[in-house]
Amino acid sequence: MILRGPSLTPSPVRERLVDEPTGDVVDHIVSHKRTKGLARAFMTGLNECLRVGADVIVNTDGDNQYVAADIPKLVAPIVNSEADIVVGARPIDTHKEFSATKRFLQKLGSAVVRQVSHTGVADTTSGFRAFSRDAAQRVMVFNEYTYTLETIIQAGHRKLMITSVPVRVNRVTRPSRLFTSIPSYIRQSLITIVRIYVIYRPFHFFGMIGLVFIVSGAAIGLRFIYHYL
Repeated sequence: MILRGPSLTPSPVRERLVDEPTGDVVDHIVSHKRTKGLARAFMTGLNECLRVGADVIVNTDGDNQYVAADIPKLVAPIVNSEADIVVGARPIDTHKEFSATKRFLQKLGSAVVRQVSHTGVADTTSGFRAFSRDAAQRVMVFNEYTYTLETIIQAGHRKLMITSVPVRVNRVTRPSRLFTSIPSYIRQSLITIVRIYVIYRPFHFFGMIGLVFIVSGAAIGLRFIYHYL
């Protein structure tokens, strides 16, 4: 969804929907001929909105998880020049559709992303978010699995103003197509977190691995010196 006009009011709203060929019946303007994944769909939608001159872009998931009536709340910090990116924070602790395991993973993932990005985003995996035109032009997603974590990290590294606002959620009407089970979700989350560290904190990541070998080598060397010299 895009907002245009000098005042950036929600009245001149136009929609750009990206239809991945998953069987959903939707009225779409942008369509992928084959499934390219969530991250690619996100970038296609973002680029299309920029192409038609969007000033504010609102992204939401296709499973109706988020309450659309919260869009004005979501875009308000951008309209008021208080943020470049706004992420809708779900009530994780009271979300009835989240199991205890998923709540833990959501919090763990958000904590890791906050540390890497140096931001204070509460719900880093939320797909309900708004971008200013400038922020959208500076975002580039390399991860093919999801865009949610990487865009926040890029925002932090590029000194974009990013904030969170609390949003409401609807009852889940269909299972997620992003992952098929909790083990799959855990595996993909761990892979994503490791990739984040490798790409955005390479010195820390490889430094810690190198430190393990250095300490191990030093311990062997000291043992040799102690016993044979």
